[in-house]
Amino acid sequence: MAEAPNFTVVVMAGLRAGIVNPIAERAGVSHKCIAPICDKPLISYVFEMLADTPGVSRVRVCMEPDGWDAVGALSSPLDTKGIPLDFVESKISLTDSAYNAAQGIEGPILITTGDNVLTTPDSVLRTMKPIFDGADASVGLTRREALLAARGEKPGPENAKVGSYRFSDGRFCNCNLYAVGGSDVMQVAELFREGGQFAKNRDRLIRAIGLFNVAVMALGLVPLASGMKRLSKRFGIKIAAALIEDGSQAIDVDSFKTYDFAEKILKERQAASS
Repeated sequence: MAEAPNFTVVVMAGLRAGIVNPIAERAGVSHKCIAPICDKPLISYVFEMLADTPGVSRVRVCMEPDGWDAVGALSSPLDTKGIPLDFVESKISLTDSAYNAAQGIEGPILITTGDNVLTTPDSVLRTMKPIFDGADASVGLTRREALLAARGEKPGPENAKVGSYRFSDGRFCNCNLYAVGGSDVMQVAELFREGGQFAKNRDRLIRAIGLFNVAVMALGLVPLASGMKRLSKRFGIKIAAALIEDGSQAIDVDSFKTYDFAEKILKERQAASS
């Protein structure tokens, strides 16, 4: 890939209002992002990945102030590359937190989460590429079968609850990688309303993209490219899909089950690099 223009990364790492995260509780820490996996806090993997990603010029973490010191102490990978880290306070909803985190940032923004321990620099740059090519927003997606393969599973009824978006050319899962050309097009943050995994909840999806679009997607009547055009019309901006072949990129640590998947893949990566 050609050298990437500079962009800011916002890492969403806050708590869900009124919910005790079981992974954080098991680890005895305040926030899930500082719970350990393979002997390092989750967010350490995110920082290491961002430090190795060309074009990252600044990182902003959005979370409650009581976690700032603990996360700030993990910034050495960014410090080594001269990438500044700052914090902004999270709000009650993920959407409002995303709006707040984008304030004052000029230029392109990538939004990800503090539990995306498997994300690679290549996936970040693939998500940013549509922005560099003129889109207003983009979302990183991988095919559902690629995700299942990364988890060592085969398609079947037992995997029916794996969240995905249905199009005529396949089912696609989000990689918790979202990009915008600037803070002025943050209306796309409505896709976060009431939780990032909105594909798992039909009511959330209807509120985000409209009943007709949900019906079209539920029936798989249009290909992914047409779906993006419908989203673009809904939000009044140009939205593109960034396809990522590596299905592991859709595995974030949001449950004990996905924790185990991520831990297994991390161990495999560490063994391969040793």
